[in-house]
Amino acid sequence: MAIESPYELLELADGASLRIHVERWEEGTSPVTPRDGRPAKVVRALRLHVPRADKALFPWYWDLTSQTLIAQLLPMLPGIRDGKRLITITKRGTGPSARFAVDVAGVSPAS
Repeated sequence: MAIESPYELLELADGASLRIHVERWEEGTSPVTPRDGRPAKVVRALRLHVPRADKALFPWYWDLTSQTLIAQLLPMLPGIRDGKRLITITKRGTGPSARFAVDVAGVSPAS
């Protein structure tokens, strides 16, 4: 099922980070139009709802479409949905080959 618009796609520059607290999330699909000329398509998406203190402007969520980032975050979310743990997402690389590092404050990688 599609997540509802408006969409707020997370776009980070190489080496940039986003620090947020997740209050809840939604899984679904979202339309994307790549800037490199590839045709528009519908992809799996993950919407992370955040407190207003973590995002200056409406809407109070971020939509993620990186499939590797979604695969990394989904197993973590049940343990961090209380909105009290700080999640840092850092982008490494550019374009479709970009990857993301995810760190949850106060949680070891094995948790």
